[in-house]
Amino acid sequence: MISLLYLLIVTFLTNILSVQCQNNIYCPRRNATVEKKFQDNLINKDFSLNETQRNEQLSFIKIRYLRKRQVNCGTNLSIIDTLIQPEVKFDVTSGPNDNSLFTFIMIGPIKPIPTPSLSLLHWLVTNIPGNDLKNGTTFAPYLNPFPIVLQGSYRYVFMVYRQSRYLEPDLQEIVRLAFAVTPWAIENGLSGPIAGNFFYEAVPGYYSPRG
Repeated sequence: MISLLYLLIVTFLTNILSVQCQNNIYCPRRNATVEKKFQDNLINKDFSLNETQRNEQLSFIKIRYLRKRQVNCGTNLSIIDTLIQPEVKFDVTSGPNDNSLFTFIMIGPIKPIPTPSLSLLHWLVTNIPGNDLKNGTTFAPYLNPFPIVLQGSYRYVFMVYRQSRYLEPDLQEIVRLAFAVTPWAIENGLSGPIAGNFFYEAVPGYYSPRG
């Protein structure tokens, strides 16, 4: 009887984990969806994400920095950890045709929380076929985080948007400073974000006030 109950419990948990992995909407080791972590950390509010066409629940973007430092919906990283451009992997569902294109964005605050309304564009790649980031068009190369001494913990956000059309780099004037992600997404016909992740970084001695 005990062994049968144990088997049923294991099967049930396995099925749940399988569904979570397939949907890819949970932050590993966080026991929460990416959507909830974005809400809890005020990312949706700070960047007015609900103003874009959001018809898909956020999935998880896999981000791995040097020394196998993985970003996990609020991980605290050091300046050394984020010096080099990380590995990025994300799963996306196909759109109305097989030629769906996507945009990957990394943004961070010019000032630390709780005043993150001014954003700095750290990385922008558009026209990504599926999840093949390397074959996208880089509008803004990776710029590593550089939190200021005595300014607390900074939050850095990764997001993936679905494109409605090909974006011509020659027609874009990208301003890294005071980058407004939602107005830019609306102007360029992007919907989403459909995937996300984020981390906190501070000069040693500070830590994330949220998580």
